[in-house]
Amino acid sequence: MSDSERGTLPVGFAFRGYEIRGAPADDGYALYYPAARNGDRLAVTIAEFMPRGIAQRTGQYVEPEFEREDFFDDQRELFSREAQTLASVSHDNVLATLDLIRYEGTSYRVQARREGTTLAAVMGADGVLSQRELYQILDPLLDGLSAIHAAGAVHHAITPDAVLFLPNGALLWTDMAGSRLSCARAFAAEAGAGEPGLAGLAPDPYRAPEMLGGGGDAPGPLADIYGLAALFYRLIAGRPPQSADERVSNDQTLPTADHAAGRYNEHFLGAVDAGLALDPAARPQSLDDWRPMFRRERRKVL
Repeated sequence: MSDSERGTLPVGFAFRGYEIRGAPADDGYALYYPAARNGDRLAVTIAEFMPRGIAQRTGQYVEPEFEREDFFDDQRELFSREAQTLASVSHDNVLATLDLIRYEGTSYRVQARREGTTLAAVMGADGVLSQRELYQILDPLLDGLSAIHAAGAVHHAITPDAVLFLPNGALLWTDMAGSRLSCARAFAAEAGAGEPGLAGLAPDPYRAPEMLGGGGDAPGPLADIYGLAALFYRLIAGRPPQSADERVSNDQTLPTADHAAGRYNEHFLGAVDAGLALDPAARPQSLDDWRPMFRRERRKVL
């Protein structure tokens, strides 16, 4: 099925209190429309569940391909449940999810649209952050991720592009992808593929080893600990660690101390390395367990 056959909502289309304001982005899992809320004209992004190769639009109605109805229905329900869960998260460091809409055969997640600069853009191709700068973002990152986990969700797409700095200096977690990963794993298992094929998932260096392959339930919060540890590794070393599949076969990712001797608190470096353990059981078992590892001797840096 071509992208044109899937169909998109036209600019100006209004439904359930929102109006489409532009063409959508497409990651193969959903279509992401710039939109506005009627009344106050709040800028939002509306994600429409529309997996490539599975569903298409007939008029305004979204229909799954023949013999894919059960797959579509199951994955749409996961998408909807995740949207409801994220809507329950009200935290200064998490992009707000405002609404879940069920309409004409599919589901729509409405999120606030915020302007800012991603961490990827801030650090550039090979930039690093100082110890002081790392401590400045540590608590907001952990606090926001803790709120996501406390609600029963998992981010599953931690990358430098998933951290947004607002003009006032605050930062937000964006691009949560738990249901997207579940769909990719289910699709890969059904197709007999070994790797989820949808775009928009965490690139290899930030993807925990238990996220690879298809089938089964999506990994839990320990995968986010690995992803955030890989992000910190990138901010310290100037490059990400090896991908998880490379590490499993031939691990040559150096400890962070090898990149940062004398420039960073040794406890901070040890916390990063602990989070990067290939075996989930060897990682800190929660963000609450992990957080104190970064805080030792903190006053020496601030």
